[in-house]
Amino acid sequence: MSRTLIWYLWKCTAMDLAEFVSIIRRHERFVKGQSGGQRANLKDVDLSGLRLPGINLQSALLAGLNLKKTIVTGGDFCFADLFCANLEDLEGKETDFFRADMRGVQLHGADLRGANLQEIDLRPETMRMGEAECSADLSDCQRDGANLSQAKMTGTDLSGGNLDKADFSEANLTGAKLENASVQGTNFSGANMRGIDLEANDLSEADLSSVLKSSSKDTLVPEIRNVIGQHELWSSSGGTEGMRANLSGMNLRNIDFSGSSLSGAGFSKANLFGANSCFRISPMLILRALISRWRTCGERISVMPC
Repeated sequence: MSRTLIWYLWKCTAMDLAEFVSIIRRHERFVKGQSGGQRANLKDVDLSGLRLPGINLQSALLAGLNLKKTIVTGGDFCFADLFCANLEDLEGKETDFFRADMRGVQLHGADLRGANLQEIDLRPETMRMGEAECSADLSDCQRDGANLSQAKMTGTDLSGGNLDKADFSEANLTGAKLENASVQGTNFSGANMRGIDLEANDLSEADLSSVLKSSSKDTLVPEIRNVIGQHELWSSSGGTEGMRANLSGMNLRNIDFSGSSLSGAGFSKANLFGANSCFRISPMLILRALISRWRTCGERISVMPC
């Protein structure tokens, strides 16, 4: 460990220097499978503003860690638990985050150019820690050339970021925000991009082959679109995330639900007069809702064909 690093640690962090050095050395032995090794536990530790290039925290316990404005260029965070960590303005070029748990992480303004973010979990976390809601923020983050293939990024805020030539192939970007993001040469092949508004983005050089995206659903009013997005998340996660849609009693007259997956949603006494029947819900649920509406209002049952 360099003298510069030791000075920064002594100057900037409340953690005892000898303790930190011991933790890192034991963790290095743990990663190598050597005797005397121990997984690093730096939960809620403040390491902001330090110079830690090349640091190896593979598989470390780092939930709530503060790395704001820290330099970790070329570091290794593979499989690390970075739940709700603060990585704002992080300098993390060429850093490896393969399969790291980054739910609720704060990456606003971070520089992750050339970083490996393959298969990371970046979904917003709905748990509350103290008073603040822990949700992912990657706005204005620089990720051009980064590898985010197969990443879990449902609902992630990517607005304003530089995503040029980044690899999002087969990533789950359902409901993510891409407003004012640069996507020149970005690879979205095979990605799930349902519920994303891309009208303002220049996609002329982006790869959108085999992308899963909705068309009609994006034209729905925000309230219904959000309900559908949460329901699809609820359905795909087996009920562990999102929320089951309850559209009972709502006026859904002449609404086009094409491309929406609403199996298991509630439609009791909903007005589905003239609604597009191409959306994927149980035919029995549609029939029950229409009959209920007919009995209540006397409207003729009519569902437009595909």
